[in-house]
Amino acid sequence: MVSIDAEEAESGCGVVLARELTPDQAFDRRWAETILLHAIEALRQEYLARGKRELFEALKPSLTGGAAEDRAALGRALGMTSGAVAVAVHRLRLRLRELVRLEVAQTVESSAMIDEEMRELLAILSGSGRA
Repeated sequence: MVSIDAEEAESGCGVVLARELTPDQAFDRRWAETILLHAIEALRQEYLARGKRELFEALKPSLTGGAAEDRAALGRALGMTSGAVAVAVHRLRLRLRELVRLEVAQTVESSAMIDEEMRELLAILSGSGRA
């Protein structure tokens, strides 16, 4: 369930209009972003439950393509080696993909449709899909 916030909706519409998306493309983009946000929140909750909030927050930028700190510097800040940071990022991304898949599974009629929807979601988020 997604709450409707008028201010948030208007700002989202501005982004959509700026990109000159069709209504279908805007809907698809919003769907893909919502799926991703739900999966990231589920992942955050998993890390919080394990007492690893600091690790999650430090690695979170690597999930969405944001500029992550240098792994060596990040490792020093977290008390980890840069190799351990690389493994942690890899595991975080794998788990996010699993959680996205679970979110997508809730939106389709059959499990046979999951792979197709995953491809579509990734295409939309990368900008090479319908959006």
